Amino acid sequence: MSNAGEFHDKQLEMELIGNLLNVNESFLEICDSLRPDDFYNPEMSQCYRAYSELYEKEKIIDLGYLARTSGVNASILVEAMDAGFLSANIQYRARLIKTMSQRRKIHRRASQLLQQVGTLEPLELASGFSDIASEIVLTGDRKRVYSTLELSEIVEKKQHERSTEPGYIKGIKTGLHYLDKTLRGLQPKSLTLIAAATGFGKTTFALNLLANIAKQGRKILFISNENDVQMNLDRLSGIAGSRPLKEITSGFNPENVVNEFRQAFDSKSMFLSDNSPRTIDEVCGLIRKYSIQHGVEAVIYDYIGETALADTGEANRIESEEQRLARWTAQLLQTARAQDVHLILVAQLNRQGNAGGKPTKTELAGCFRMAQKAHSMLLFWQDTNGQDVLTVEKNRTGQAGVNIAVTFNRASQKIWDTGLYDTKAKQVLTKQGTTPAKHDGRAAASGEKPEPEREDFQEDIPF
Repeated sequence: MSNAGEFHDKQLEMELIGNLLNVNESFLEICDSLRPDDFYNPEMSQCYRAYSELYEKEKIIDLGYLARTSGVNASILVEAMDAGFLSANIQYRARLIKTMSQRRKIHRRASQLLQQVGTLEPLELASGFSDIASEIVLTGDRKRVYSTLELSEIVEKKQHERSTEPGYIKGIKTGLHYLDKTLRGLQPKSLTLIAAATGFGKTTFALNLLANIAKQGRKILFISNENDVQMNLDRLSGIAGSRPLKEITSGFNPENVVNEFRQAFDSKSMFLSDNSPRTIDEVCGLIRKYSIQHGVEAVIYDYIGETALADTGEANRIESEEQRLARWTAQLLQTARAQDVHLILVAQLNRQGNAGGKPTKTELAGCFRMAQKAHSMLLFWQDTNGQDVLTVEKNRTGQAGVNIAVTFNRASQKIWDTGLYDTKAKQVLTKQGTTPAKHDGRAAASGEKPEPEREDFQEDIPF
C-alpha cells in the first residue's frame, strides 16, 4: 500500500494561502468546504486556521497580521503570496486539497483495519470499510448557499429531469394508488412516519410497503426490531400470493408458496434484517452501509420504540421518552439525507389496542414530536364501522387530512386501498363517485382476492 504522505501538494497549499492574502474576499468561496485539518503542511494549516478566525472579525488581513497571529515566518508568507498571483482559481485548488485530505484519511483508516485482519471477524472488517466510505460522504464538500445564477441552473436541471419522467407521481411509489396520488411518491432525503395502535397492524402495513416497493425493482432495506426473519417471510409470502397465513405456516402447498415468493421477489433488491436489539448508531450504520454498498433507495425501520439504549450513558440522560424519540428521529433523518434515501419510520400510538375511531391528540403526543421532522405522517386506524383507514395527517407536498379507505385481509396480510373515505357518512369515494352503500370493513377478514393493479390517472381526485 502506498504511503499516505504521497497524497499532498505543499506548493498547492501555499498557492491557496497566497491567494487568500492577495484577495481577502476569496475566503468566502471556500470557507464552507475547506477546513484547517485538510492541509498537509502544518504551517499552512496554522495559517488557514488563523485566517479563518481573523476573517470573522477583521475582514481585511495582511501578511504581517497573519504572520504574527499564526506564528508562521513572514518570509514563508511572502513566498506564498508570490505563488498565489499565479493561481486565481481558488475553488479548484480548494477542491484538490480537500480530495487529497480525504485520500489520506482513507489510507490511515484502511491501514488500521488491515493491521487488525487477524483479530476482526469478516463482517466487522467489512463494516469498518463501509464506515470509511460513509464518513467521506458525510464530510464531503457541500455548498450551503447558492447564487441566483446557480439557483437558475438547478431549476433548469431539475425541470429537465422531470420532463424525462412525465406524470403526476414522482419518486418511489408505495403501491397504494390513492396514497401515491396524495403524497406524489416517496422522495429521497425525506421521512415518512407511520403510526398505529398496539397490535393493529403497523408491521403488516410496513411489510406491504416493502413488497410493493421491491416489486418495482427499487432497492429497499427493512430493519426489524420486533419480528424475526422467518415471521416476516411468512407474512411476505402471504402478501405475495394472497394466500392465508395459516396455510403457509402449516406447510400446505409448499411448492406454490415458494414459487409465488420467487415470482414476486426474485431479482429484486430487497434486504431484510433480523430482530436483534440495535442502538440508534447501529441503525444509522446499517442505513449507510446498504446505501453505499448496495445503492438502497428506501429504508423501513420497524419500529423506533424498540431501539436499544447505548451503553455509553444514554440511559442516564435526563430526557423524557418523547424527547429521546424525537432526538433519534432527527439522527435518522440526518443519515437519510446524507445517503440520499427515503426513510419510512414505524411508531406506536400512546394507547393499548384499538379502541375504534381516529386517534386523538393525546394518543399522538409522542408521534407528533417525531412528526415535526417528517415529510409526511400516516395514521393507520379503524373506525367504529369496521373500516380500516389510512389518514395522511401531514403532507409537505400536498393536502393533509386525507382519509383513504383500505382493505386489510388479515388472513393473507395483504393490504390495498379502495378509495377515499368520508368519515362522517362512512362511505368510500372512488374514482367514479360515491358507493351507494356504507362499507363494512369486516369483510376484509374473508378470503377475497385484491383488486387488480390500476393505471395511474391524471385528473384530480375529490379531496
